[in-house]
This record gives sequence, structure tokens and C-alpha cells, in this order.
Amino acid sequence: AAAAAARAAGAPECPPGLEYANVSRYFDMKIGDAAIALNTFTPLLKRACRSYGIQRWPYRKFRALDRMREDAENQLAFARSGRERDKARAVLERVRRTREDFINNPQTLSGNVVRRRPPPRYVQECVAEVTGGGGGGGGG
Repeated sequence: AAAAAARAAGAPECPPGLEYANVSRYFDMKIGDAAIALNTFTPLLKRACRSYGIQRWPYRKFRALDRMREDAENQLAFARSGRERDKARAVLERVRRTREDFINNPQTLSGNVVRRRPPPRYVQECVAEVTGGGGGGGGG
């Protein structure tokens, strides 16, 4: 009865145990592994995420941040000048803040969508030639 009242009030439907605080701890895992760790099924986890405004599971974003952090730590370890160390520290701080922003604000995740660029013009022209849309003369 309480769940029906919450749905009627417009509150997002969230299966028990899939509160945002619980789910966000597993963003650095693949979604299937996170579902197992949360003792639920992947579709239910996806539904909970969408109710929080997360359209895609952020595992890849977190992996990219981890790689950036590792690179910056290596640069810091092998830096020869103070300027290089400062630069590496700045990258580490930016990665840390970005990771915190992702965890604290799920809307940040959906706002950072990388859109595919259209293929270069020469690729479009080659495709047009192959498919017959190139306008070239034909058999005779």
C-alpha cells in the first residue's frame, strides 16, 4: 500500500535495496557484476538507475577516469621538474572532483554524453560511389 501511495504521489519507483546511495557504490563495476553484488537482476538495476536519471551504466566513464588517474600518478612519479609535478597534481585533482561529481549528481552522468561525429566527407563519397549514389556514368 505504501508503494502504491508513493507511485500515486509521483515518487520514482525503486526496488528495495536499490537506493541511489547503494547503487552508486558499484559504478566502477560492470552492470552484471553490480547486480550480483546488490543481489538483484540487471533489468531491475537498470530501472532503478533510470528512475534516478541515469540512462547508461557509468562503468566505462569510471574506467576512463581510473586510467587517467593511473597516467597522472605515473607522470607524478617520474616528473623531472616542479612544473610537471604541478601539472600531474592538477590532473589528479580534476579526476578526483569529476569522480565525486559523478557519484553525487547522477544528472552529471547523462549530461556528459559523447556524440559520434559524422564520417569525413571522403568516406561519404566512397559510400555513395559503392552504393550507386555517386552519380557516375553507367554501363553502355
